[in-house]
Amino acid sequence: MITHVFINLFSNAFKYSPPDKPVEIQGRIIDDQLEVLVVDRGVGVPPEDLGRVFDKFYRVTELGSAHGLGLGLAICKAFIEAHHGRITLENNPMGGTIVRFVIPA
Repeated sequence: MITHVFINLFSNAFKYSPPDKPVEIQGRIIDDQLEVLVVDRGVGVPPEDLGRVFDKFYRVTELGSAHGLGLGLAICKAFIEAHHGRITLENNPMGGTIVRFVIPA
């Protein structure tokens, strides 16, 4: 399931980022928890949509021509929660988004 989470997060990061901008992954152990960040430098998410990005079938329409059903992040959330973790998405101050998930190590 975690492999599928990575596939979805990387797919989104590359889909919504310009080809010349980096996509980063960061990981660390904090108090027996694995924290992973997928950081992109894409267009970001409008603030009013941040609370809904993990809802099934919800797509941010302002992000351009990328196609999908709006299930990728909902699946990520379900898989992370199945591992007793949590997942969040925030706008990156440098542009783009930061998706952070934490699961027990």
